[in-house]
Amino acid sequence: MSSDARLLALDAVQVGMTLSEDLFDMHGSLVLGRGAMVTAAILLSLQRRGIAALSVVPQAGEDSERNADIERQRQRLAKLFRRCGDGAADRLLLQYVTQYRLEGGHE
Repeated sequence: MSSDARLLALDAVQVGMTLSEDLFDMHGSLVLGRGAMVTAAILLSLQRRGIAALSVVPQAGEDSERNADIERQRQRLAKLFRRCGDGAADRLLLQYVTQYRLEGGHE
């Protein structure tokens, strides 16, 4: 996945988004090429094919929203862990929870 791409679950993909990479099915056949614009018909077709996620180009303003969300998550975790000790296990737990939250595993 390219550095400017964002992997989204198919139900989070919106009409008008642009694919950042070629999309292949499980047999290796090209389904959609990089740069293709997502339409309602394409979304339905991908659902029927069992495609779970797409790599899309972030839309304008999305990066700043993502950065603000990351900062909110970090502040929330800092508050939750404010009384946590400074031991290796405490730091490791905070690291794992932060990684889990910021990678979207909680959604």
